[in-house]
Amino acid sequence: MRIGFGRRREAQVEPGSVDLSGDLDVALRLMASSEEWRLRTVEQISVDTARFATRHRSLMVEPLQGVIGVDGARVQQARVALPIERLPKAPLLGYDVTVDGHPAYVVPRGATAEIEAAHVIRLAEDEGVGTTEGVAEFIKAIAEFTPYPWVRVRRRHVFFRRALLVYLQEGLALLSPAQPSQQSRTDRAREWLESAIVVPFALWLLKRFPGLRGRYPWTPRAPRTPFALSPRQVKDLRTQSGTIGGILRSALGEGQSRTSSADNPLLAVPLLAQTDHISQWSDIPKAVHALHTFVEDLARQVSHPRESAALVALADFGRRWETVVYCDVPLDRPFVVTSQRQVPVRVAKWGSWVRQPVEIRDARSNHIVIRVRDEAAEIARAELRGLDDERLEHTLLNGLARSSEHYALYSSEPDRDRRGTINIRLKVARSIRFSATVIHVITWVSVGITAYLGFRHSLDSSALAVVVVPTTFGAALVLTRERTSLARRLQWVTRWGTPLAVLALWVVVAWLYLGHYVGSK
Repeated sequence: MRIGFGRRREAQVEPGSVDLSGDLDVALRLMASSEEWRLRTVEQISVDTARFATRHRSLMVEPLQGVIGVDGARVQQARVALPIERLPKAPLLGYDVTVDGHPAYVVPRGATAEIEAAHVIRLAEDEGVGTTEGVAEFIKAIAEFTPYPWVRVRRRHVFFRRALLVYLQEGLALLSPAQPSQQSRTDRAREWLESAIVVPFALWLLKRFPGLRGRYPWTPRAPRTPFALSPRQVKDLRTQSGTIGGILRSALGEGQSRTSSADNPLLAVPLLAQTDHISQWSDIPKAVHALHTFVEDLARQVSHPRESAALVALADFGRRWETVVYCDVPLDRPFVVTSQRQVPVRVAKWGSWVRQPVEIRDARSNHIVIRVRDEAAEIARAELRGLDDERLEHTLLNGLARSSEHYALYSSEPDRDRRGTINIRLKVARSIRFSATVIHVITWVSVGITAYLGFRHSLDSSALAVVVVPTTFGAALVLTRERTSLARRLQWVTRWGTPLAVLALWVVVAWLYLGHYVGSK
């Protein structure tokens, strides 16, 4: 069976190599036995700024000839679809992958979803539960789902029920029958205004200023007719969808997710509607019911859903993508896969905590190092927590090292958790924090002294200059000293308080001069 990579140019295969990139069975064997051929992962997380961190990951791989099933004596390398890591469903920023020192290419999302769906189906067959073609397409839609369209609709509507109704109406517009509509006078006037004034003016602007075109050219699009979907229909679908999501959420054990297509399979219905299995509205409840039966059959095979590998994989693919790359790999020797990406960072205002989710069991052993690149910032506290928010440092770790500059852990226990979260609390270096705090306090003290002496008529212009000018100069040095975004974020109290103190000081000075409270010698 071949993987649908879409349109790609067939590359020339070198002598002594075999092309297995489109072989689905090979990709499934690699995915099913990932912890066997992945020897060790070393991940370095570097917090660069207050908004982004760089994650560099090295994966050490043993020879794959036993997993792929190719004789290494005759064939030295093979071209395969290699699963290397599992990432959250979020935009990839600055993502770069190399395999054995050569660049690799990420498999398209549709082909990746096809591999993930086949992996779930094979696990289900091993557990004695078969699947139909409609269920397979639904699983593929869950794996292929991208959260952004749902997030975009969710931001516009406060209530979840209304947001889901609008999301399904927009996503199922392809099923809408083309019905003629009667235009009102207002619609006809708006259409005439657009065709006579707005469109010609926009075309003139684009011709006069080519930079306004942006990255993508403007192309006319056919209007999308909303699907005639009632709240009652959505409510009936949510009942079975909620049952499915509850089972899968219990299998994964990571709590509730607002953007997971496994927690709410209705989010994947617009993708399912683009297949040949959905041609009318009545096919959607049948598809949801078929998926519900499939999930319940798997749950009945075990005492708890987390014991079903198929349910765990399906729930995980609703939240994450398996990153599969198209590359040439050696069969007779070990090699290294390196990847690098940027991830968003959110520094909590109170406490300065930073959370970074990490994989701690996607290979035989995992080594993770997190450090702060900004010299003005330090690590005040760091801890590893599991999915249940319990600390794991004294239970499943084989090695741990920490300092004010880095936090490193090593784990190879076979029964360790699949993933966890590293929480670090950042602080500014003591010398910088001390000087900023001293200047901040002195500035506010100067405000009080100036106001007190001025209103008592015991302050002259020379004494005022001695108090105000050095204080303002010292505050300016503090404000312009740290220019990195991370240092400014960690010192938000003094970064806001010191300018306010200087402003208050000069307001008091101006008031004293206007009120003739300042004497002269």
